[in-house]
Amino acid sequence: MQASPAIAAVPAGAGEDAAVVIEGVDKHFGKVQALRSLSAHIHYGRLTGLVGPDGAGKTTLMRILTGLLVPNAGHVTLAGYDVVKDNDAIHVASGYMPQRFGLYEDLSVMENMRLYAQLRGMDADRNADLFAELLDFTRLGPFTKRLAGKLSGGMKQKLSLCCALIHEPEVLLLDEPTSALDPISTGKIEELITELKADYTVAIVTHNMQQAARVSDYTAFFLQEVAGQPAEPHGLNTEGMRRRKVPQDTIAALRQAYKVLYRDGLTLEDARVQLAEFASATPDVARLLEFLQGESRHGIVR
Repeated sequence: MQASPAIAAVPAGAGEDAAVVIEGVDKHFGKVQALRSLSAHIHYGRLTGLVGPDGAGKTTLMRILTGLLVPNAGHVTLAGYDVVKDNDAIHVASGYMPQRFGLYEDLSVMENMRLYAQLRGMDADRNADLFAELLDFTRLGPFTKRLAGKLSGGMKQKLSLCCALIHEPEVLLLDEPTSALDPISTGKIEELITELKADYTVAIVTHNMQQAARVSDYTAFFLQEVAGQPAEPHGLNTEGMRRRKVPQDTIAALRQAYKVLYRDGLTLEDARVQLAEFASATPDVARLLEFLQGESRHGIVR
C-alpha cells in the first residue's frame, strides 16, 4: 500500500510563523511507501488537524516530527530545529501523545507523572506547582494514587496528556487521542484539547473528519493510492452508520462525497465545486462542504 504524494496541508506560505516546516519528505519501509513528496507548514498558535484513513501515513509523519523516525528524503524542522540533526532539542521542543497508551500501568497517576518528569531531566519535587496545574487542568487531582492500569480509557488519555505536557513543550503532537473512547469521554478530551490552543501549537491526527471540524483551526486531508491506482475512499464506516440506522440515501451521498475528495489530482476548489452539485442531497454533505470553505484553513494531502 502506498500513501499518495504530497500535500497542501495548511497554507505553504508565511514560513516565518511556521512551527513545523515539512519539505519534500519521503518515507518507506522496505517496499512500502508510507509518505511521498510531503510538504506542509503547521503554524504557531494554531490547532492543525491531520485527517486520513488508517495506513495513510499520519502516525509515520508524527514519529518523524518527534525524531523517532528518520525520513528517507526531504527536510523537516520543528520550532526551528532540524528533526534529524537536532534530536535532543526536538525532544525538548515537542510533546508527543502516541495513539497507544504510553503509561506504566503498575504505577500510580502521580508516579507516572514523576517518572516522565525525570525522563525529561526535571526535578519532580521542584515542579509541584506544575504538577498541580496539570492535575487540575485534566481533573485528575482526586486520582493521584490510583494505578494507571485501573483508570478508565478517558482517564488514561488525560494522564497521557499530562505526561506529554510535563515539560511545557512548544509543539504538542496528538495521535488519535480519542480513537478508543466513548462519546462522553471523547467530548471531555476534545474540551481539553480546545483549551490547549490558547497556550500551545497543537497538531492532532484523527481519522474523524467531524472531530477535525470541531477542534481544528486548520485541516489537512491525507489521501491514498494503492499499487499506483487512483485514490479510493477509505475510512467511511458504512457498517457502523447502518447500525446507527443512518438512512441509506445519506450513506450513499456521503460515499459519493468521499469519492470526490479522494479523486486523484483533485484541487480544493474542484472539490468544493463538485460537492456543491449534490450538497442538497443531505445535510451531512452540506456540512462537509461548509467544512471545506476557505482555502486559508484547509487543504488536501496527496
